[in-house]
Amino acid sequence: MKFDRLPLAASAALAALALTACGPIDTRDPATHTVTSSVTMTTATSTTAATQPSPTTSARTPKPAAPPITELQTDIGGKITVNGEPAVVCVFGDGFGINTVAAGANTSCEFATATLNAATSSLNATYDNVRDILPATVTAHSPVTGQDYRMQCAVDQDKVITCRGGDNAAVFMY
Repeated sequence: MKFDRLPLAASAALAALALTACGPIDTRDPATHTVTSSVTMTTATSTTAATQPSPTTSARTPKPAAPPITELQTDIGGKITVNGEPAVVCVFGDGFGINTVAAGANTSCEFATATLNAATSSLNATYDNVRDILPATVTAHSPVTGQDYRMQCAVDQDKVITCRGGDNAAVFMY
């Protein structure tokens, strides 16, 4: 019996071609880079500059000076203090030039969200900053009481928006 060796040779050639197409395994260590970053933090009393080498491969972006908030809590329902007043984080995200909405001690998160919606009703969340065209007064509907309340809004020196009104309600946006 005579065997045809052509199919066997062709199979071996294809297997060798497939293995060489994968290329050799690179076992070398990846390049290590040292990145030095400089962060300047500004507070009400002083300016501090710190420069430290960082063993990371990417640069860190400095964060802007923090508003007068004792804890920068990002969890919904987290307790914070804004300008010395207790509050609860109701909304976290970015849009309208802000990233957090918090309700004061006598305010529900539903009402804080309604106040945000009233203040931003004519704005584009991507392109507009509510601070640029903040109405002095907004009327917000409370889903808890079923009533409408007038809220007086202002932006302080730290760019925190505070709206007050109703039954001692306070809404903070920053």
